[in-house]
Amino acid sequence: MENTNNASPPVPVEIGRYRAMPPVTRWVGILFMVVGVLVVIGYLFSIGVMVWGEFVIQTAYLHLILALFIPPVFLYFPATAKAKARVPWYDYALVVVSFGVPFYYFLHGLDIMYESWEVSPPTLGFYLGIIFWAIVLESVRRSVGWVLFIL
Repeated sequence: MENTNNASPPVPVEIGRYRAMPPVTRWVGILFMVVGVLVVIGYLFSIGVMVWGEFVIQTAYLHLILALFIPPVFLYFPATAKAKARVPWYDYALVVVSFGVPFYYFLHGLDIMYESWEVSPPTLGFYLGIIFWAIVLESVRRSVGWVLFIL
């Protein structure tokens, strides 16, 4: 006896805040997080890491940790509910900027400390700092919600 019901089988509905991503994008996000965990382990256990012949100081480590953990937020959490189907171009741009700005500060860690960028940063460092605060706020909005963004 044949099934006379013409209804199609139910389509699984994905419920959640995460975005469905292509495998390459998913692996890029995983790579960011694995390298970030390794950097955090090196920082916590005071493993002396040298970059270009100089030891990495605390300020530089913290910026490197930010450079590795903020970009996956833009890959995994969509800006709107409409952007869940795929990763839009502006999220890829935010990944690049959210990695590049703190990595710039990582490379200039000693300059930040010795030249007192807290008091008088160079012009580029000042404007990159403003851009980075906007990126941090957007990543907080996406991952936690509007409540912490407003606070």
